[in-house]
This record gives sequence, C-alpha cells and structure tokens, in this order.
Amino acid sequence: MKKILLVTFASAIIALAFSNVLLAQESKTNQNDKTSKKYSIGFKVGYNLVNSNNNFSLSEIESINEMSHGGYFSTSLNSHFSIQLEVLYIKKGWKETITIVDDGGFVLGTANGKMELPYIEAPILIKYSTKSISNLNFYIAPTIGYILEAEYSSSGYWNDYSVDTKYWFNNYSFGLGLGLDYMFNVKNQQITIDVRYTEGLSDIYKSETFSLKNKVFSFYVGYGI
Repeated sequence: MKKILLVTFASAIIALAFSNVLLAQESKTNQNDKTSKKYSIGFKVGYNLVNSNNNFSLSEIESINEMSHGGYFSTSLNSHFSIQLEVLYIKKGWKETITIVDDGGFVLGTANGKMELPYIEAPILIKYSTKSISNLNFYIAPTIGYILEAEYSSSGYWNDYSVDTKYWFNNYSFGLGLGLDYMFNVKNQQITIDVRYTEGLSDIYKSETFSLKNKVFSFYVGYGI
C-alpha cells in the first residue's frame, strides 16, 4: 500500500509540473467569480461498480464493488473549457459462480471465483461548463491504465486457493470516460462531486481469440485547494 501511495503522489507531482506549463500560456480568470479558480490541486476518493465485457466465460459473471483514490490537478483554459489531470489507484475485476458438472451433465456442485486487477490509471478530463448552470461541468476523459498485479481466488467445490495471473493480462489498457461534476466552495476549499462511466476500449487479456474489456461506473468526492 505504501508503494501504491508513493506512485500516486509522485505521478500527481509530475502532473502538477506539466500543468504549470499550461497555466503560463493562459489568461487570468475572472476575479469576480469566487468559485472558479485558475488552478486547483487536490485528492479524491471514489466508490466503483466494476465489471467486464467478455465473450468467452461459461460462468455467471457478477460485478464487484471497490474503492479508489488518487490525486488531481485542474487548470482553467477559458470561461468554458478546463483540463483536469488525475492519477488514480483503482481495483478492477469480477466475481463468478462456476457450476461443476460431470460427463453425463450431472451437477456436482458450484465454486465461487474472484479476479482482482489493481491498476494505476491516468484519466485526462476535458471539461465543458455552461453558464446556465454555474459550477456544473460535463466532460470526456480518455484514460490509460497500468496493471499492478492480478490474482484469481476460488472457494467452494475445490479447496480454497489463489493464483498469480498477471501473465494472462496486458500491461496497459485504454478507456474512455463520460461524466459530470459539480463544484462548490466550503470556507475557500473546493469540494467536487463527480459521477462517471468508463468503457474499456482495449482488450486487457492476452488472447487473439477471446475479448475482455473493463467497464466501470464511478462516484467520487474530491477535496481541492
């Protein structure tokens, strides 16, 4: 966990340095808008409903509920557009119920399996805000992820076991998120409520026959300065 937090923090600092280059090229924001800031850096935590699209599983696939966290840096480009760079730790995967049958089709029992796939992800949120609803932003978010590890565990019919399956999966994954967020100030601190859906664009499984892609619905709360 310490290694994960260190990677998250270091990546957020890199994003901060990159964003400062963008800041130097932009004009000043409207000083009369007390909610809008030229830039903001902060931390966010989220709840995720995670599943996968696949075309090969013979078992009953179920979603899993996982928490995520990370840092962000946002900068305003003009009165309508802004960019937010994020670095997030998020655990993906799925649960499944496997029915065990013999050669004659007789059901011998069931086994419960779970695949855990923790990622470091870097979404780039391209935000658009309308003047009709103040502080509400709609965004599109291309995302790149790097898998940290992969573990499959099973219980039930067989003896309980877990196995390292990282070699099954591609190191990098790509996705596209769509969402909206709402920002408000509490004692000069910025609070953000964020809802998004991210669809996997690339296969995460190393196979030319099977297709396996992530899909995640997320709810985040952010705190920025």
